[in-house]
Amino acid sequence: SARYHNVDIENIGTNVEWKGTDMSFMGGGMKINLMKEWIKDKHDEDVVVFTDAYDAFYADNLDTILERFLDFGHEIVFSGELFCYPDSTLADSFPQAPTDFRFINSGTYVGRVGELRKLFNNYEIADDDDDQLYVHKCFLSGFFDIAIDYECYIFQTNYANTQKLGNQLNNPDTQCCPCIYHGNGG
Repeated sequence: SARYHNVDIENIGTNVEWKGTDMSFMGGGMKINLMKEWIKDKHDEDVVVFTDAYDAFYADNLDTILERFLDFGHEIVFSGELFCYPDSTLADSFPQAPTDFRFINSGTYVGRVGELRKLFNNYEIADDDDDQLYVHKCFLSGFFDIAIDYECYIFQTNYANTQKLGNQLNNPDTQCCPCIYHGNGG
């Protein structure tokens, strides 16, 4: 799907032994540690897109993704999802949202390297700790310029009502055509 949309993927996990658990429950801290290392030599103003590897596909090109990211006016945009996973006790701490996609999903995001570096250096995370819980806590701290893609304007997480509209994906509830679909969970 990336190739179809002329997106060059750099797999930062190639030839790396995975130590982030089997992801059947909590885990994935290694994704943050890999990104932390990968962005070390990037410029603060560079914009990067991150997607999980095996359950995500592109439905649009990087120009559209960048344009939509800039529309947010925030340094980082994470996908929104329906569930407060992995710690549902944090749900009431998240702000109300115009849609049901009010909780951060850390499997797809776009952001400026400077703010991502700040986020990933907030505190140490073990490879087998949970990346999504890490991001939830950072977002709720209010110390970072993070937006959640409530409308599924860039990212669509697993959602049964997602449909194809011409050559695009469409969320009929938000009336947005997302650029990247992430089939997380379920």
